[in-house]
Amino acid sequence: MKKWGLHPENHRGIITDSVRITIRGEWGNPLFLIVSVTEVKMTAKEVCRRVWEISEPFADELGVTLWDVTFEKEGGQYMLTITIDRDGHTDIDDCEKLSRSVDPLLDGKEFASLPPYTLCVSSAGLTRRLKRPEHFAAFLGSEVEVRFYRPIDGSKFAVGTLKAYEDGNVTIESDGRVTVYEPKDIAAVRLSVTI
Repeated sequence: MKKWGLHPENHRGIITDSVRITIRGEWGNPLFLIVSVTEVKMTAKEVCRRVWEISEPFADELGVTLWDVTFEKEGGQYMLTITIDRDGHTDIDDCEKLSRSVDPLLDGKEFASLPPYTLCVSSAGLTRRLKRPEHFAAFLGSEVEVRFYRPIDGSKFAVGTLKAYEDGNVTIESDGRVTVYEPKDIAAVRLSVTI
């Protein structure tokens, strides 16, 4: 007796974002459906967007600005990091208050499919990473360090004065030389502090 389901031409499946339907049967017997529902997993970008939306009202209430939200695997463990800033300085109390406000909301059904993670709320710091257009606008004229994916002119980084940011292109001036770096080459841009 020939059985279906063992060969690709006899095994049909439909996959959507959250449901897989498999049709199986045997010669002489009716077909039957197997329906399995799987959890829809959020991408890291979606997690960051939702956490930003959830955190922003609490940050506003505390008088701090959301600087960044990241969801990354570090050393085998996932870290959900909310970075905040304030004119003047951000202290540990600001971080703790925001963490206590946001943490219960992250235990909801919406985030149930995430792998185990650690929530970290921190200040942007002196060597903060510049990612958004408003970050670059706020620090035009400041010293920055641009890190590259691959060496450019024999170096994996460049340090200079931030002159412009447009469409992801970063322009810096160093030793009288102005250079424009494209987004495809840039791994990260941070403020540079000389001690």
